[in-house]
Amino acid sequence: MNNQIKTYIEKLKLKPPTTKEYLESFERKIGIQLPIEYREFMLYSDGAEGMVGNSYLFIWSIRETMEINLLSAEDKTMCLNSESPPVICFGSDGSDTTYAFDKRTKDSSIITFPLISIISEEYKLCGNTFNEFLHNLYLGL
Repeated sequence: MNNQIKTYIEKLKLKPPTTKEYLESFERKIGIQLPIEYREFMLYSDGAEGMVGNSYLFIWSIRETMEINLLSAEDKTMCLNSESPPVICFGSDGSDTTYAFDKRTKDSSIITFPLISIISEEYKLCGNTFNEFLHNLYLGL
């Protein structure tokens, strides 16, 4: 992880890292390989919570991400359901905003949308990469 990213996450409460095996197991269950920068982060800290610049960020652990995405697919709620664009939710702002990888894009760009709504008209691009996402949060964009 580069020094600039370490600057962005210096105020986050980090967690112990996940394992490569657990991360790969999750990827097999959801049917995609997660973006490399996100994978690197999760191998550094399996989730995190706190301030990135002036923005609050809650990155779910791989276990939480798996539960939320797979349960929502079964329940036809939130992230993975037939009525919504294909996304993998991975965190929130601790309130009413969800962050997700948009599987429709080549590099799984990161989008945000209101927690209670997953219609594509309410999506907002937050970054084309995980590092760009952290950078934009840090700058308050």
